[in-house]
Amino acid sequence: MRIRIALLAVAAHALDNGLGLVPRLAFSTWNFFGTAANETSVHDIATALERTGLKALGYDTVSIDVGSVDRDAAGKLVASRHFPAGLRNLSDHLHAAGFSFGAYSDISGHTCGNGPAAGSLGHYEQDAATFAHEWQVDYLKFDFCGVQATHLAAVRVRVRVRVRYTLHPPRSPPSIPYT
Repeated sequence: MRIRIALLAVAAHALDNGLGLVPRLAFSTWNFFGTAANETSVHDIATALERTGLKALGYDTVSIDVGSVDRDAAGKLVASRHFPAGLRNLSDHLHAAGFSFGAYSDISGHTCGNGPAAGSLGHYEQDAATFAHEWQVDYLKFDFCGVQATHLAAVRVRVRVRVRYTLHPPRSPPSIPYT
C-alpha cells in the first residue's frame, strides 16, 4: 500500500502592522494571586523578575487581572481599593523599571464568573482611552465572558476598532489575539 503525502498551502490573513509577531512573555497576577493582587505584590513581582534574570530572558511585562479595576458612580474605570496610589502610578513605576504594563477587562458588563470587577460593556471607547492614555497600558487582556454568542461578532468588531485606534505606540510588539 502506497501512502501519498500531500502538502497543503494554507493562507492566513493578518494585518501587516508589526503587532503580535511574537508571543508576550508576561507575569499575570491572576495565575498566582487570583483577585487578591495589590500594589505591593505587583512591585514585588517586578523586582523578582529582575532579580531572577527572567526579565532579561523576555519576561518584560507585568499584567494585573480581575479585581484591579472598579467603576465609579459616573461610569468611569477607577483603580480598585487594592491599588490605592492608582493605576497610572503603578504604570509609571513599571515603565521606569523597564517593564511593560498589562491590564484586564472583559467585553461584558462583568468579569468571568461575575468576578469582582467591571467589564467594558457600553463603555468600550471610554475604557480604551482610560487604559491607553490615562494609565499607559501596553497590553490589554480582554476576556469574552458573559456575552451572548449572537452578539459576539459585532462586539468584537466594535472593540477591535476602538482599541486599535486608541492605543498609544507600544514599547514592544504586543500580542493582540483578534486582528
